[in-house]
Amino acid sequence: DKGTIGIEPLSEKSHFPDYTQLIPNTETHIMLIASELLRAVKAVQVMAKDGSGIVRLQFNRYPNGLTVSATSGEVGDSSAECFAKVDRDCKIAIHAKYLIDLLSVCGDNIIDLFITEPTSPMVCHNGQDKLEVIMPMFVQW
Repeated sequence: DKGTIGIEPLSEKSHFPDYTQLIPNTETHIMLIASELLRAVKAVQVMAKDGSGIVRLQFNRYPNGLTVSATSGEVGDSSAECFAKVDRDCKIAIHAKYLIDLLSVCGDNIIDLFITEPTSPMVCHNGQDKLEVIMPMFVQW
């Protein structure tokens, strides 16, 4: 058959992966103000550009807070802090662009983040009507 390249059209048999498997069942709950986290991520974003866009989020229960950091091999390290209500200490590295895209539409809302471990997806509830999943980046801590 001339022009056939072996691609089958979508049919009733085709199905998409079960995205609910990405959402962790047990997690650390973090509450913070979206605009504060956006400010912190933008503050370190310049360094993140040299490091493949990766920012590290380190959540601390005592004192309640979040440290956002990025590393550049040529320039050095940068960090910013903001208040966060955290269930337990945890950390995750994610791409700055994805986090900025999410936070840019949240305004001054209180948002909820859910993290299981550094290699699992971070689930974000925007304080209104959306649940989003951000995949982690693998880094050396």
